[in-house]
Amino acid sequence: MNFSIVYPIQDKPQFLQKAFYFLSKQKYKNFEVVVSDNFTDPSFSCKTECENAARKYNLDIKHITPEKPLSMVDNWNFAFDYTSGDYILYMSFKKFLLPDALSVIVKDLSDSLPEIINWPEDWYLPDNFDYYFASGRRLRITQDRLTTDKPTAFDPLQELSLKMRGQATSRCARGQIYSGAYSRSLCDKIISKAGLLFHPLAPDITSMVLALGLAQSAVELPSAHTIHVYTDISNGANVAKNDQRMRRYFDENLNKNEIKLFASQVYASISNLVVSDYINTAASNGIEVNLDWNYWTSRVWEDLLDEERSWSDKKIQNEQFALFYDHLKNTRAITRTQIRLNVFASIFKRRLRAAIIGIIKSVAPDTIQSKLRNRIGRETIRCSRIEDVLTSTE
Repeated sequence: MNFSIVYPIQDKPQFLQKAFYFLSKQKYKNFEVVVSDNFTDPSFSCKTECENAARKYNLDIKHITPEKPLSMVDNWNFAFDYTSGDYILYMSFKKFLLPDALSVIVKDLSDSLPEIINWPEDWYLPDNFDYYFASGRRLRITQDRLTTDKPTAFDPLQELSLKMRGQATSRCARGQIYSGAYSRSLCDKIISKAGLLFHPLAPDITSMVLALGLAQSAVELPSAHTIHVYTDISNGANVAKNDQRMRRYFDENLNKNEIKLFASQVYASISNLVVSDYINTAASNGIEVNLDWNYWTSRVWEDLLDEERSWSDKKIQNEQFALFYDHLKNTRAITRTQIRLNVFASIFKRRLRAAIIGIIKSVAPDTIQSKLRNRIGRETIRCSRIEDVLTSTE
């Protein structure tokens, strides 16, 4: 069994350098690394990092460069054309593969060969953002959160249906190539059906809908096999909080592809873009699933009310809310009331949780904080640098 580990990267050579170090620790060696170097300026190219890592760690690295800078979706598709593995893994610049990931897949799944393989993630929280790889905390998934220590098979189409109804939030990784791997045969099946593996708006969402709609077999592994570095430069998070950046993303990826939004023209909500991806991808490929209208409308409203959101102009804010209220106006009064209660209950819970966490941090010793985290399924491990994660894994 061989693997293709894909990094469709743009202007982040320092992260890729760390990713190569983690890959050099893989216990199973039959893999290639495909780096699609989608830089916006030659000074940000990661060619040197690729050449150095190939020589230093004896890694099989394919460094490819598009003729011109591509959109995120186009870059993901461009990179796939250079893969040759039986299983394909897509990694963002913030995700590092832990040493036993591939060996566990080969050991536990080589007899069944599922089309989708997923796993949960651990997180690395730097003490500050000046240097993401210095001292910080590893939040490690613990057995308290797990129902089994063995791989769990799940029904792909049922999982997609649960996601459409907002009932799979605790298993958000299921179906995503971004948090696992697809078999070569599934990738070929998706391309045969939909023309490409990834589509606008978000490549991890559209491929997930297609994979869950078309796959016959899927497995989730019990332990984390990637570590996700928390940063202040996350494209998704920054776009979601800024209406100008969201509008630019909307114009570049949605308008030109004539994709209809769930709540028409409400581009300032990331949930609206996500559910629109669900709807359009499923409908255009003959995948039948039921949508929970109330749940997704509540999520869109929550996005617009988010206190961390920045509005560039009061007029734009008013226009976005007016368009959302147009989305609501054709529903019955009792439905609108139910959605309003859902939204304010969610906001209240979020604020209450933030207040409790603040109190705990201010008055509770580290040992008590650690015990509380363990009870909700996360173990905290202090690290002087991100490389210490490898020691804590062993």
